[in-house]
Amino acid sequence: MNKLEAYEKYQLERKEFLKATPMDKDPDETLNIIIHIYKKLKEKHIILPKLKKKTFRLTPNKCKGSLNARNVAHSHRESKQVCFSNSLLKRQKDYTDILNDDNWQVYEGTFMLIELVTHEITHWLIQGSHNQRFYARQTVLFMTLINMVISGEFYR
Repeated sequence: MNKLEAYEKYQLERKEFLKATPMDKDPDETLNIIIHIYKKLKEKHIILPKLKKKTFRLTPNKCKGSLNARNVAHSHRESKQVCFSNSLLKRQKDYTDILNDDNWQVYEGTFMLIELVTHEITHWLIQGSHNQRFYARQTVLFMTLINMVISGEFYR
């Protein structure tokens, strides 16, 4: 298979996978994709904590103060949990629109979830917040998953 055929195959597989990615659907479906992202990342980075039932969760009442329109998820370093706002899980497009307003690099669908998950779990690994070390570690995690998507390994 030459490079062009491999690329066309990748584009077709990606298109099929993205079609299956919920954008305005049941939050549980989106949580399942987030869990899949974490499991795939854990395959390559064994330093990550074991996946538990409450590792990823919808925002409980006690976390309301942590979430606002510009903060759709947050990480709990001690308990190794990530809380997502209900609005993100129901309507991922809202998150994309917020990032567009700030002229950030914007991803949609699965890529957006990959970026969000790698960002939040990097908080577990790096003390401090949003410094050069933080973004270097997040980039390693992000590129691991992107390479898995490109190779097709992510879809297996």
